Amino acid sequence: MTDQIRKLFLFLIIPIIFLFIGFYARDLNLLSEKAGSTKEAGVVKLEVTTKETAPTAKTGTDSTTVPPTPAKTTKKATAPVVSTPAVPTPVVFTPVTSGTGASKVVFLSDWSNSTGTGQSAVGDGGKWSILGNVNEVIENEGLGLPIRVENVLRIPGATGGTNRKSGMPPMTVGVARNYRLYFRNDMPFPTSDTQTHPFQDGNAGSQINWAVIFHNTVSANQIKIGFTPYTQSSGCTTYWYGPNLNKGTWYLLDWQIIYRTTTTLNAYIRVSDASGNVLYDSDDFVPEAYCGSSSLATFNSNNTFTANPGGGISRSDGLNIGTNDNMPEFAPTYGHQAAVAVVDGLPQGTFIGPYGSVAGEN
Repeated sequence: MTDQIRKLFLFLIIPIIFLFIGFYARDLNLLSEKAGSTKEAGVVKLEVTTKETAPTAKTGTDSTTVPPTPAKTTKKATAPVVSTPAVPTPVVFTPVTSGTGASKVVFLSDWSNSTGTGQSAVGDGGKWSILGNVNEVIENEGLGLPIRVENVLRIPGATGGTNRKSGMPPMTVGVARNYRLYFRNDMPFPTSDTQTHPFQDGNAGSQINWAVIFHNTVSANQIKIGFTPYTQSSGCTTYWYGPNLNKGTWYLLDWQIIYRTTTTLNAYIRVSDASGNVLYDSDDFVPEAYCGSSSLATFNSNNTFTANPGGGISRSDGLNIGTNDNMPEFAPTYGHQAAVAVVDGLPQGTFIGPYGSVAGEN
Protein backbone atom coordinates (compact mmCIF):
# COMPACT_ATOMS: atom_id res chain seq x y z
CA MET A 1 0.00 0.00 0.00
CA THR A 2 2.82 2.20 0.83
CA ASP A 3 4.48 1.49 -2.50
CA GLN A 4 1.25 2.23 -4.31
CA ILE A 5 0.87 5.56 -2.55
CA ARG A 6 4.48 6.44 -3.37
CA LYS A 7 3.98 5.64 -7.06
CA LEU A 8 0.76 7.64 -7.09
CA PHE A 9 2.62 10.64 -5.57
CA LEU A 10 5.44 10.37 -8.08
CA PHE A 11 3.29 9.95 -11.17
CA LEU A 12 0.31 12.15 -10.28
CA ILE A 13 1.01 14.62 -7.53
CA ILE A 14 4.49 15.72 -8.63
CA PRO A 15 3.40 16.57 -12.24
CA ILE A 16 0.51 18.55 -10.77
CA ILE A 17 2.99 20.45 -8.63
CA PHE A 18 5.26 21.21 -11.65
CA LEU A 19 2.20 22.21 -13.68
CA PHE A 20 1.15 24.63 -10.94
CA ILE A 21 4.67 26.03 -10.76
CA GLY A 22 4.64 26.57 -14.55
CA PHE A 23 1.37 28.42 -14.46
CA TYR A 24 2.65 30.61 -11.60
CA ALA A 25 5.85 31.44 -13.46
CA ARG A 26 3.87 32.41 -16.57
CA ASP A 27 1.64 34.71 -14.49
CA LEU A 28 4.73 36.41 -13.01
CA ASN A 29 6.09 37.04 -16.50
CA LEU A 30 2.80 38.49 -17.69
CA LEU A 31 2.70 40.81 -14.71
CA SER A 32 6.22 41.99 -15.47
CA GLU A 33 5.38 42.72 -19.13
CA LYS A 34 2.22 44.58 -18.11
CA ALA A 35 4.14 46.75 -15.70
CA GLY A 36 6.72 47.55 -18.43
CA SER A 37 4.06 48.53 -20.93
CA THR A 38 2.38 50.77 -18.36
CA LYS A 39 5.59 52.74 -17.78
CA GLU A 40 6.13 53.12 -21.54
CA ALA A 41 2.65 54.51 -21.96
CA GLY A 42 3.27 57.03 -19.16
CA VAL A 43 6.28 58.62 -20.92
CA VAL A 44 5.43 62.00 -22.55
CA LYS A 45 7.88 63.23 -25.12
CA LEU A 46 8.08 67.06 -25.03
CA GLU A 47 8.84 68.76 -28.29
CA VAL A 48 10.22 72.13 -27.20
CA THR A 49 9.51 75.01 -29.57
CA THR A 50 10.33 78.65 -29.03
CA LYS A 51 7.47 81.05 -29.60
CA GLU A 52 7.76 84.84 -29.39
CA THR A 53 4.94 86.12 -27.20
CA ALA A 54 4.02 89.58 -26.11
CA PRO A 55 5.36 90.48 -22.65
CA THR A 56 2.80 90.13 -19.89
CA ALA A 57 2.43 92.13 -16.76
CA LYS A 58 4.19 90.73 -13.75
CA THR A 59 3.15 90.88 -10.12
CA GLY A 60 5.88 91.86 -7.71
CA THR A 61 6.30 90.78 -4.13
CA ASP A 62 4.52 93.92 -2.97
CA SER A 63 1.44 92.87 -4.97
CA THR A 64 1.83 95.78 -7.35
CA THR A 65 1.61 95.28 -11.07
CA VAL A 66 4.93 95.45 -12.85
CA PRO A 67 4.47 96.78 -16.38
CA PRO A 68 5.78 94.62 -19.20
CA THR A 69 9.22 95.38 -20.52
CA PRO A 70 8.84 96.85 -24.00
CA ALA A 71 10.60 95.08 -26.81
CA LYS A 72 13.67 96.88 -28.08
CA THR A 73 13.37 98.41 -31.49
CA THR A 74 16.09 99.81 -33.63
CA LYS A 75 15.27 103.00 -35.50
CA LYS A 76 16.88 103.60 -38.80
CA ALA A 77 18.51 106.99 -38.87
CA THR A 78 17.03 109.26 -41.47
CA ALA A 79 18.18 112.62 -42.68
CA PRO A 80 16.07 115.56 -41.46
CA VAL A 81 13.56 116.94 -43.94
CA VAL A 82 14.44 120.52 -44.78
CA SER A 83 11.62 122.67 -46.09
CA THR A 84 12.71 125.24 -48.62
CA PRO A 85 10.46 127.96 -49.99
CA ALA A 86 9.19 127.38 -53.48
CA VAL A 87 10.50 129.76 -56.09
CA PRO A 88 7.94 130.74 -58.72
CA THR A 89 8.74 129.61 -62.23
CA PRO A 90 9.09 132.69 -64.42
CA VAL A 91 6.25 133.06 -66.87
CA VAL A 92 6.64 135.71 -69.52
CA PHE A 93 3.67 138.03 -69.35
CA THR A 94 1.58 137.64 -72.46
CA PRO A 95 -0.74 140.51 -73.41
CA VAL A 96 -4.33 139.52 -72.82
CA THR A 97 -7.00 141.15 -74.94
CA SER A 98 -9.91 142.44 -72.88
CA GLY A 99 -13.15 143.85 -74.20
CA THR A 100 -11.66 147.30 -74.51
CA GLY A 101 -8.05 146.80 -75.53
CA ALA A 102 -4.84 144.89 -75.09
CA SER A 103 -2.94 144.74 -71.79
CA LYS A 104 0.30 146.66 -71.35
CA VAL A 105 2.95 147.11 -68.70
CA VAL A 106 2.67 150.57 -67.11
CA PHE A 107 5.36 150.49 -64.42
CA LEU A 108 7.93 148.10 -62.90
CA SER A 109 10.37 148.52 -60.01
CA ASP A 110 12.38 145.86 -58.20
CA TRP A 111 15.20 148.09 -56.85
CA SER A 112 17.84 146.18 -58.76
CA ASN A 113 19.77 149.39 -59.49
CA SER A 114 21.84 149.49 -56.29
CA THR A 115 21.66 149.34 -52.49
CA GLY A 116 21.87 152.10 -49.91
CA THR A 117 20.01 155.30 -49.02
CA GLY A 118 21.04 157.39 -52.02
CA GLN A 119 18.60 158.69 -54.61
CA SER A 120 19.75 156.24 -57.25
CA ALA A 121 19.14 153.29 -54.93
CA VAL A 122 15.84 154.37 -53.33
CA GLY A 123 14.54 155.69 -56.65
CA ASP A 124 15.59 152.50 -58.49
CA GLY A 125 17.60 154.45 -61.04
CA GLY A 126 15.09 157.30 -61.43
CA LYS A 127 11.88 155.26 -61.69
CA TRP A 128 10.22 156.91 -58.67
CA SER A 129 9.24 160.58 -58.75
CA ILE A 130 9.37 161.33 -55.00
CA LEU A 131 11.59 159.39 -52.61
CA GLY A 132 11.21 158.57 -48.97
CA ASN A 133 14.17 160.38 -47.42
CA VAL A 134 14.64 157.67 -44.79
CA ASN A 135 14.03 154.64 -46.97
CA GLU A 136 16.85 152.23 -47.71
CA VAL A 137 17.47 149.56 -50.33
CA ILE A 138 19.00 146.41 -48.87
CA GLU A 139 19.89 143.00 -50.22
CA ASN A 140 17.18 140.34 -50.22
CA GLU A 141 19.51 137.65 -48.88
CA GLY A 142 18.44 136.39 -45.46
CA LEU A 143 15.10 138.22 -45.42
CA GLY A 144 12.96 135.18 -46.23
CA LEU A 145 11.57 136.43 -49.54
CA PRO A 146 11.68 133.41 -51.93
CA ILE A 147 11.74 135.26 -55.25
CA ARG A 148 14.63 136.13 -57.53
CA VAL A 149 14.98 139.80 -56.62
CA GLU A 150 18.36 141.00 -55.48
CA ASN A 151 17.10 143.89 -53.34
CA VAL A 152 14.09 145.11 -51.37
CA LEU A 153 13.01 148.47 -49.98
CA ARG A 154 13.25 148.87 -46.21
CA ILE A 155 10.98 151.49 -44.68
CA PRO A 156 12.12 152.73 -41.25
CA GLY A 157 9.53 153.93 -38.80
CA ALA A 158 10.15 157.65 -39.22
CA THR A 159 8.87 160.72 -41.01
CA GLY A 160 9.36 160.68 -44.76
CA GLY A 161 8.92 157.01 -45.63
CA THR A 162 6.91 157.40 -48.84
CA ASN A 163 7.94 156.61 -52.43
CA ARG A 164 5.66 158.06 -55.09
CA LYS A 165 5.35 157.36 -58.79
CA SER A 166 3.73 160.23 -60.71
CA GLY A 167 3.03 160.70 -64.39
CA MET A 168 1.57 157.31 -65.23
CA PRO A 169 -1.09 157.49 -67.96
CA PRO A 170 -4.51 158.04 -66.37
CA MET A 171 -6.84 155.06 -66.53
CA THR A 172 -9.58 154.59 -69.13
CA VAL A 173 -13.18 153.89 -68.13
CA GLY A 174 -13.86 150.16 -68.37
CA VAL A 175 -10.17 149.16 -68.57
CA ALA A 176 -8.72 147.49 -65.47
CA ARG A 177 -5.49 148.59 -63.83
CA ASN A 178 -3.71 145.93 -61.81
CA TYR A 179 -1.14 146.48 -59.06
CA ARG A 180 1.20 143.90 -57.55
CA LEU A 181 3.88 144.01 -54.86
CA TYR A 182 5.35 142.03 -51.98
CA PHE A 183 5.29 143.35 -48.42
CA ARG A 184 6.36 142.40 -44.92
CA ASN A 185 4.95 144.40 -42.01
CA ASP A 186 7.26 144.82 -39.01
CA MET A 187 5.42 147.46 -36.95
CA PRO A 188 6.00 147.50 -33.19
CA PHE A 189 3.00 147.19 -30.90
CA PRO A 190 1.21 149.12 -29.55
CA THR A 191 1.30 152.48 -31.33
CA SER A 192 -0.79 155.58 -30.70
CA ASP A 193 -1.47 155.90 -34.44
CA THR A 194 -3.01 152.53 -35.26
CA GLN A 195 -3.72 153.05 -38.97
CA THR A 196 -1.42 153.45 -41.95
CA HIS A 197 -2.31 153.47 -45.64
CA PRO A 198 0.92 152.35 -47.36
CA PHE A 199 -0.49 151.72 -50.86
CA GLN A 200 -2.74 154.29 -52.55
CA ASP A 201 -3.30 156.19 -55.77
CA GLY A 202 -3.08 159.94 -56.34
CA ASN A 203 -0.32 162.41 -55.71
CA ALA A 204 -1.33 163.56 -52.24
CA GLY A 205 -3.37 162.20 -49.38
CA SER A 206 -6.25 164.56 -50.13
CA GLN A 207 -6.47 163.34 -53.71
CA ILE A 208 -6.68 159.58 -53.25
CA ASN A 209 -9.57 157.49 -54.54
CA TRP A 210 -8.63 154.32 -52.68
CA ALA A 211 -6.00 152.87 -50.32
CA VAL A 212 -4.82 149.54 -48.92
CA ILE A 213 -4.60 150.01 -45.17
CA PHE A 214 -3.02 148.34 -42.14
CA HIS A 215 -4.57 148.57 -38.67
CA ASN A 216 -2.12 147.91 -35.86
CA THR A 217 -4.86 146.88 -33.43
CA VAL A 218 -4.44 143.11 -33.19
CA SER A 219 -1.24 142.14 -31.38
CA ALA A 220 2.52 142.29 -31.46
CA ASN A 221 2.47 139.38 -33.90
CA GLN A 222 -0.39 140.26 -36.28
CA ILE A 223 -1.75 143.14 -38.34
CA LYS A 224 -5.20 143.75 -39.86
CA ILE A 225 -5.27 144.44 -43.61
CA GLY A 226 -8.09 146.29 -45.31
CA PHE A 227 -9.23 148.26 -48.34
CA THR A 228 -10.84 151.67 -48.21
CA PRO A 229 -12.34 153.85 -50.96
CA TYR A 230 -12.57 157.61 -50.61
CA THR A 231 -16.32 157.29 -50.15
CA GLN A 232 -19.22 155.02 -51.13
CA SER A 233 -22.47 155.94 -52.82
CA SER A 234 -24.33 153.21 -50.96
CA GLY A 235 -23.62 154.72 -47.55
CA CYS A 236 -21.74 151.62 -46.35
CA THR A 237 -18.66 151.74 -44.18
CA THR A 238 -15.48 152.87 -45.89
CA TYR A 239 -13.45 150.01 -44.41
CA TRP A 240 -13.39 146.48 -45.77
CA TYR A 241 -11.21 144.20 -43.67
CA GLY A 242 -9.50 140.96 -44.61
CA PRO A 243 -8.19 138.29 -42.21
CA ASN A 244 -5.35 139.15 -39.85
CA LEU A 245 -1.86 138.68 -41.27
CA ASN A 246 1.35 137.77 -39.48
CA LYS A 247 3.97 140.39 -38.89
CA GLY A 248 7.48 139.53 -40.02
CA THR A 249 6.04 137.40 -42.86
CA TRP A 250 6.22 138.16 -46.57
CA TYR A 251 2.97 138.30 -48.56
CA LEU A 252 2.15 138.81 -52.23
CA LEU A 253 -0.55 141.46 -52.67
CA ASP A 254 -2.55 141.84 -55.90
CA TRP A 255 -5.37 144.30 -56.44
CA GLN A 256 -7.35 145.54 -59.42
CA ILE A 257 -9.23 148.81 -59.95
CA ILE A 258 -11.87 149.29 -62.69
CA TYR A 259 -13.58 152.63 -63.27
CA ARG A 260 -17.20 152.21 -64.40
CA THR A 261 -17.50 155.96 -64.97
CA THR A 262 -15.01 158.74 -64.38
CA THR A 263 -16.22 158.98 -60.77
CA THR A 264 -17.26 155.42 -59.84
CA LEU A 265 -15.13 152.30 -59.48
CA ASN A 266 -14.86 148.71 -58.27
CA ALA A 267 -11.95 147.08 -56.48
CA TYR A 268 -10.81 143.44 -56.40
CA ILE A 269 -8.08 142.20 -54.06
CA ARG A 270 -6.08 139.02 -53.45
CA VAL A 271 -3.51 138.05 -50.81
CA SER A 272 -1.09 135.14 -51.39
CA ASP A 273 1.88 133.79 -49.52
CA ALA A 274 5.32 134.74 -50.79
CA SER A 275 5.45 131.63 -52.99
CA GLY A 276 2.25 132.62 -54.80
CA ASN A 277 -0.25 130.33 -53.07
CA VAL A 278 -3.54 132.21 -52.78
CA LEU A 279 -4.73 132.75 -49.21
CA TYR A 280 -7.55 135.30 -49.40
CA ASP A 281 -9.51 137.23 -52.03
CA SER A 282 -12.42 139.66 -52.27
CA ASP A 283 -14.77 137.10 -50.69
CA ASP A 284 -12.73 137.38 -47.48
CA PHE A 285 -12.80 141.18 -47.20
CA VAL A 286 -15.87 142.11 -45.17
CA PRO A 287 -17.37 145.52 -44.27
CA GLU A 288 -16.63 147.02 -40.89
CA ALA A 289 -20.40 147.30 -40.42
CA TYR A 290 -22.89 145.23 -42.41
CA CYS A 291 -24.57 147.31 -45.12
CA GLY A 292 -26.35 144.79 -47.32
CA SER A 293 -23.15 143.24 -48.69
CA SER A 294 -21.42 140.43 -46.85
CA SER A 295 -18.11 140.87 -48.67
CA LEU A 296 -16.26 143.05 -51.15
CA ALA A 297 -17.05 140.45 -53.82
CA THR A 298 -20.80 140.68 -53.28
CA PHE A 299 -20.62 144.47 -53.13
CA ASN A 300 -18.88 144.55 -56.52
CA SER A 301 -21.66 142.50 -58.08
CA ASN A 302 -24.23 145.32 -57.84
CA ASN A 303 -22.55 148.40 -56.35
CA THR A 304 -19.73 150.84 -57.05
CA PHE A 305 -17.53 153.07 -54.92
CA THR A 306 -17.59 156.82 -55.49
CA ALA A 307 -14.25 158.38 -56.40
CA ASN A 308 -12.78 161.49 -54.86
CA PRO A 309 -14.73 164.49 -56.22
CA GLY A 310 -11.47 166.43 -56.27
CA GLY A 311 -10.12 164.43 -59.18
CA GLY A 312 -11.74 161.09 -59.89
CA ILE A 313 -10.17 158.97 -62.59
CA SER A 314 -7.54 161.63 -63.38
CA ARG A 315 -5.82 160.83 -60.06
CA SER A 316 -5.02 157.33 -61.27
CA ASP A 317 -1.77 158.75 -62.66
CA GLY A 318 -0.09 158.33 -59.26
CA LEU A 319 0.97 155.43 -57.00
CA ASN A 320 2.28 155.73 -53.44
CA ILE A 321 4.04 153.04 -51.40
CA GLY A 322 6.03 153.06 -48.14
CA THR A 323 4.21 154.30 -45.04
CA ASN A 324 2.21 157.34 -46.22
CA ASP A 325 2.30 158.38 -42.60
CA ASN A 326 4.57 160.41 -40.35
CA MET A 327 5.00 158.53 -37.08
CA PRO A 328 8.52 158.05 -35.68
CA GLU A 329 7.07 155.56 -33.18
CA PHE A 330 7.06 152.95 -35.96
CA ALA A 331 10.83 152.67 -35.49
CA PRO A 332 13.08 150.85 -35.94
CA THR A 333 11.35 149.33 -39.00
CA TYR A 334 7.85 149.81 -40.34
CA GLY A 335 8.28 147.12 -42.95
CA HIS A 336 9.79 145.90 -46.22
CA GLN A 337 8.38 146.08 -49.77
CA ALA A 338 9.52 144.62 -53.07
CA ALA A 339 8.80 143.95 -56.75
CA VAL A 340 6.18 146.53 -57.74
CA ALA A 341 4.27 146.06 -61.01
CA VAL A 342 1.43 148.00 -62.65
CA VAL A 343 -0.35 146.54 -65.69
CA ASP A 344 -3.38 147.77 -67.64
CA GLY A 345 -6.00 145.78 -69.54
CA LEU A 346 -6.32 142.47 -67.68
CA PRO A 347 -9.79 140.89 -67.59
CA GLN A 348 -12.00 141.71 -64.63
CA GLY A 349 -11.19 139.67 -61.53
CA THR A 350 -7.76 138.48 -62.73
CA PHE A 351 -4.40 139.37 -61.21
CA ILE A 352 -0.75 139.78 -62.17
CA GLY A 353 0.61 137.06 -59.89
CA PRO A 354 4.15 136.26 -58.72
CA TYR A 355 7.31 138.11 -59.65
CA GLY A 356 8.48 136.94 -63.09
CA SER A 357 4.99 137.05 -64.57
CA VAL A 358 5.56 140.37 -66.31
CA ALA A 359 7.88 140.88 -69.26
CA GLY A 360 10.90 142.80 -68.04
CA GLU A 361 11.08 141.08 -64.64
CA ASN A 362 14.20 138.98 -64.12
